[in-house]
Amino acid sequence: MKGIPSSRRPSRALPFVLLAVLLGVFAVDIATPRGFADWIFYLLPIVLCMRSVSRRVLIILAAAASVLTLVGFVLSPPGAPVWASGLSRLLALLLIWITIW
Repeated sequence: MKGIPSSRRPSRALPFVLLAVLLGVFAVDIATPRGFADWIFYLLPIVLCMRSVSRRVLIILAAAASVLTLVGFVLSPPGAPVWASGLSRLLALLLIWITIW
């Protein structure tokens, strides 16, 4: 990147680190009972990288977070009523996409 000092350039490894964080959140999500508030943590990597990665990478991370949110809903052990957990997951998806737009 021209014009940006090397100390201010985003690392090329950042998207991979954030994807690893998403996978870690997913691991916790499928290990905890449905309804546990970990679904909101899918938003964390996206917020962390908003100013440091390209728009394309941000959309890819948001898509990955969305897929993992939905798959986590299916694979999580029973806990809260399905409708409540589904509603909270929809809220998470909405927050993810509102955040990047």
